[in-house]
Amino acid sequence: AVRRYGAAVERFREWMLVLMHMTGGMPARSWEILGIRHANTENGGVRNIFVDRGMVCFVISYHKTYRTTGRVKVIHRYVPREVGELLVWYLWLVLPFWQQVQAMLDGADAPSAFLWADRVVGWKGGEAAGSEGPGDRVGAVAEAGEEGPGAAPVRGRKWTPDRMRRALQQHSGRFLGTRVGTSAWRHIAIAISNRYLNKAFGEDVAGEGEVDDDEDGTADNIWDLQAAHSTHVAGLVYARELQQGTFGTAARRDRFRAVSRAWHRFFGLGAEDREGGPAVTGKRKADMFDSVREEARFRRFARLQRVDIQGQLRVMMGPEAQFRGMQEQVIRAIVRGESPIVQVGGTGEGKSMSFMLPAFCSPDGVTVVVVPLVALRDDLRGRCERSGIAAHVWQAQGPNRAASIVFVTPESAVTHGFRSFVNRLQARAQLDRVFVDECHAVLDSDRTFRPQMGELGTALQEIGVQVVFLTATLAPADAGEFYARMRLDARRVRLFRSRTTRRNIGYRVRAVRAREEEDGEVQRV
Repeated sequence: AVRRYGAAVERFREWMLVLMHMTGGMPARSWEILGIRHANTENGGVRNIFVDRGMVCFVISYHKTYRTTGRVKVIHRYVPREVGELLVWYLWLVLPFWQQVQAMLDGADAPSAFLWADRVVGWKGGEAAGSEGPGDRVGAVAEAGEEGPGAAPVRGRKWTPDRMRRALQQHSGRFLGTRVGTSAWRHIAIAISNRYLNKAFGEDVAGEGEVDDDEDGTADNIWDLQAAHSTHVAGLVYARELQQGTFGTAARRDRFRAVSRAWHRFFGLGAEDREGGPAVTGKRKADMFDSVREEARFRRFARLQRVDIQGQLRVMMGPEAQFRGMQEQVIRAIVRGESPIVQVGGTGEGKSMSFMLPAFCSPDGVTVVVVPLVALRDDLRGRCERSGIAAHVWQAQGPNRAASIVFVTPESAVTHGFRSFVNRLQARAQLDRVFVDECHAVLDSDRTFRPQMGELGTALQEIGVQVVFLTATLAPADAGEFYARMRLDARRVRLFRSRTTRRNIGYRVRAVRAREEEDGEVQRV
């Protein structure tokens, strides 16, 4: 059990390393980020992790030009809230417990101050005491020998630049389809910054065109000049905040923060940018990559309106395929972008064509289909794949990818995890519409039976895209209650209703007087 838990901790630390490296802004060098401390040490080592106005940041001293300039550069990198919360929970709940377990196994007495320590607990005078700097630590890691018993669940796996490179390649290959190492990511990140994030192509988030002159890169303020010192000296010496410690000036920290937040928006992360709060001041201008994504979405919408849907139906279903019932009317309304739409049609009339054909015609977009029945979901997924439509079933546990159609249950559709997935789709301007199949099931929801379905209407309103409801059993008398539960304005609903009775099904009523007669009648039927 201890080794399994230790293996889980090691996997988490590996994921955290990749997340912090890729989402914190312009990437650090591997030996810089591996030397981060989460606590001060008795030998003068200063922690590198702080919380600044609701955002977690890690601060690294850059020593590469120290011999020529005699100065150390201080770099702040802010992680998005999604990553920062994970780091805080790890430092608050997981790490103290794991340190106690390791101390009992090894008899060690010195918790390590390093976030990526080879041993989370060591002995006085060793690595855990935090006596060496980041550069010395990497060298010591490369030369270290066998680990102590129980110190780590996997022997010989030390936190080295090579391990970081392999972790980045593994996870980038899994989620991006291409293996990207630390060196390649630095080049890619710089190219992204030059193309989308810097002054040449958009808003200069780092300041008024300031460049780093190896002092502070900050223009002197008239108030500071009147006080007979430069702005750099004012930030370095006077009125320093408690959180600053020995790390640079507040002005430079704020510019690093702005650069990191631009990266968060590029990745579709950063709850502080979406939800407001203390981290947001004023209205932000649209970034260039936002405009590029919106332009791609508009082009996709325009292409869909020009497409020959009858011809595409034959391409998808075969040369003899024809629209049935109200299929063509509904699909043309969907293509025009009308919302909300309610389609009431009999079983077997092909209501699923309403989301399959638009997705087939516009495979770059994403259609979310909420399905209350697992068997129906699996059947629809198989039909999509046989028709050449990329389909994916969203799962709370495990990786989820964008596809032309993403199936999800109502219970999952109202969770925080799925909303984060939708936010990422919207940040990339990929989400086109949401369908709710068998939507009449909402009327059966109550406190004891599938209560989460009652939250579906609010969740769809928050998403704010085209919404289409499909059902075969929504009686006119139930329409008002359905609209109320789904937070729909009845005056704005585009309703398509066709015949829902089945000619091959008959109804017959037999009256019985007692329970015994009822059982016998059921057996005869």
